[in-house]
Amino acid sequence: MNAEKILGLLAMALSVVGGFVVIPYAGLALVVIGLVLGAIIDREGSVRIIATAIVLAGAASHSLDAIPVVGAQLSGIIGGLAAMSAGASITLIAHNMWMRFKP
Repeated sequence: MNAEKILGLLAMALSVVGGFVVIPYAGLALVVIGLVLGAIIDREGSVRIIATAIVLAGAASHSLDAIPVVGAQLSGIIGGLAAMSAGASITLIAHNMWMRFKP
């Protein structure tokens, strides 16, 4: 198992657990995991990750709260995954911009 898979599984576990209980600094941890993942992930999947971040950010906007019993938990889980993928997207976009404009 490589570091990419371990960090991805850690982020998913943190998102799921964070959907049910309050974990201090879970959002920060997920963004940092995403930043690291963005640095080590293969560049071929960058468009997929950026698109995933956009979709998850839209889905995490508490639209799932309307679902009885589990809506708030689903919003928390999706929000955690959105934070992780946003961090990865930031790293990928920064790297792409650097490669395009480097001297």
